[in-house]
Amino acid sequence: MYTVFIGTNSVRGSKGIYSLQMGIDGIPAVVSAAPAYNSGYLAPGGGRLFAVSEGMTFRGRATGGVTAYDIGENGTLTETGWQYTDGQRPCCLCAKGDGSEVIVSNFFGGLLHVYPVGPDGSVKEARLTIDEEPRIPLKALHCVGLMPGEKVIGVVSFGRMSFILYDAYTGEKLSEYLAPDGYHPRHFADSPDGRTVFLLMQKPPVLQILHVSEDCRSLTPVQALPLPDQTAVFGPSAIRVSPDGRFAAAAHRDNNTLYCYAVTPDGLAQCSETMLPGLVPRDFDFTPDGKFIVTALQYSDQVSVHRFENGKLTLCSVLDGIGSPASVTSLKERNE
Repeated sequence: MYTVFIGTNSVRGSKGIYSLQMGIDGIPAVVSAAPAYNSGYLAPGGGRLFAVSEGMTFRGRATGGVTAYDIGENGTLTETGWQYTDGQRPCCLCAKGDGSEVIVSNFFGGLLHVYPVGPDGSVKEARLTIDEEPRIPLKALHCVGLMPGEKVIGVVSFGRMSFILYDAYTGEKLSEYLAPDGYHPRHFADSPDGRTVFLLMQKPPVLQILHVSEDCRSLTPVQALPLPDQTAVFGPSAIRVSPDGRFAAAAHRDNNTLYCYAVTPDGLAQCSETMLPGLVPRDFDFTPDGKFIVTALQYSDQVSVHRFENGKLTLCSVLDGIGSPASVTSLKERNE
């Protein structure tokens, strides 16, 4: 069995963070829902789940928040701690593999915080805050992630229209890739060895591949792949790399399609494109064994599951009735 978590926006009857159980047939079922406000991004770590509260207020203050949950039987969530993010609309987070730290980026305010997490799941005050270039007119951070080895933080800056690498301990800026004029980076994923970053542009719809030097002090563009240029209502949303590093996939919200690419020594080569059974794929993720892709179809209030094999997708099921699904993550397969 797989445990899948779906974060949602607090509209259209959403109940918060949904816990799903899914068998090897790729058919999920809702087993519980934990109340949460605008849980627009989720991340697992150390047997816990972390969620941002992607709003303008959190627990009576004009800020966003981050919350930690213990994961119980069948994915049931129990809140263990929280913190304010000192910025509004925190839209992304990531966690160390052992759950000892959680990193949050704020879309409004441009602040990135690293929070220690106690053994009891309490979220401590930030040990490190990175203030994105205080003098720029628009300070806005988007996707954030830990590079392999967990010594470097990668983050997408909307204010600078760039991708930046920071030292995870000191906050020192190590390197930065400035996107071409008119390009808006949104989301990224990296290869298992950390030497390649797949940077997805929201506008225009382009997938930019960057080489990362061994010391992470240089980022070099090596390939750019355009996605179909639909009418720019939403643009692409998310890029993911399969657990074995052999494939990458990107979601395009304007034509409701997943594009899959094989990772080759010469770069990415498209191997499939799959029309989804609903509207606006806000997020998706591979299961940890790489056998399935689960997609949050935000505007049709659905979650789809596709079997994934050698870069090809086969539809297994569609789960209806989850209001505005916005984020997807899953746990390793349990032994029965």
